[in-house]
Amino acid sequence: MINFSDNIIFQEPVCSFQRGNIMEAEIYKITDLHSELRKEIERLPGLEGSTARKSRTEDIFGAFSSDGSLLGVVTGKRFDGDCLLKHLAVRSDYQNKGTGSGLTGRFLSSYSGICERCYALSLPEMKGFFERFGFEQARSGALPDHIRETEYLQDIEIAGIVVMILKMPKKWPIV
Repeated sequence: MINFSDNIIFQEPVCSFQRGNIMEAEIYKITDLHSELRKEIERLPGLEGSTARKSRTEDIFGAFSSDGSLLGVVTGKRFDGDCLLKHLAVRSDYQNKGTGSGLTGRFLSSYSGICERCYALSLPEMKGFFERFGFEQARSGALPDHIRETEYLQDIEIAGIVVMILKMPKKWPIV
């Protein structure tokens, strides 16, 4: 495990969450995706072997423990009046502990008031997770052409992916 707190530039933490009196994680918007952090992201469940890269317009939020280790990430991008949550990945030892919910809530909060709809690419077993945020399963082929036909989705195998859709509120609850 690599401690990123001393060797990476972040913006100020955008939110944090805790369980009882124990700080679970702080969520940062990642502005500098250097090689060590890229490698750590690529080790997360569901992202093994993928190529983590940050386009100029992609947003990446990372959850980090108090010792600076990476717990999970959410990535996405804005497309005109829509946004896309492309990846949500959390270390297996931090799954079902609020890390994914914190990351997803922070992602949605950053796009509320900006996007009309948010699409999420989900594995079938994660469908219930996204439904807790108000997402509904979109009809087959519902990912709009202006999102589906971009370079941004080149590394995604769409077969087997469930497209979820959420009508975005003007203001997402603070997380």
